[in-house]
Amino acid sequence: MSHSAVDPVTSRWVGALWNLAAGKGATDVVMDDLERVAHEFRNPAVCTFMLGGAVSMEDRRAKLQPLVDTFNSLTQRFVWLCLDRGRLGILPNAFSAFRARRMQEDGVLEGVVEAPRPLGEHDVKALENSLQSRLGKTVRLAQAITPDLVGGVRVTIGDKMIDASIAGRFDGLRRRLLEARLPSPVASD
Repeated sequence: MSHSAVDPVTSRWVGALWNLAAGKGATDVVMDDLERVAHEFRNPAVCTFMLGGAVSMEDRRAKLQPLVDTFNSLTQRFVWLCLDRGRLGILPNAFSAFRARRMQEDGVLEGVVEAPRPLGEHDVKALENSLQSRLGKTVRLAQAITPDLVGGVRVTIGDKMIDASIAGRFDGLRRRLLEARLPSPVASD
């Protein structure tokens, strides 16, 4: 599960691909194709070759051809359009953007639960269920180990954060104490 932000250009291009694929009932096959593209771009040598300025468009096309030939026609046209328009930089994150759109369409929210040590599967499921009833959508959480939390958890879903860590609670207490109005001293005679 990827939690890196997808740039607006990739989101727009992939949004257009989503609309076409959804119209043809091909979202699953296109998503599979894009996952294979993402897998290829995880190789640093492929990234350098495809995204570097030293390689001609013809050489890039020749390198992509065997992979693209196995794709659905929508994905094929998408990859070639990215190449022809000088937008190959879209391809490494296209799967993440497409998957995010799928999750959005399915009413699923993805997030990360941070804890100082790994949580048990039962604990993660209980947290997902609690958030689901609170947010009204299905929630899927990935785990991240953050030793600095000391205790408790911190959950991030999209741009929302729920901080139930010990450090977060102390920080909240500190803010409330600093903002609290103290009673005026009583003058003594």
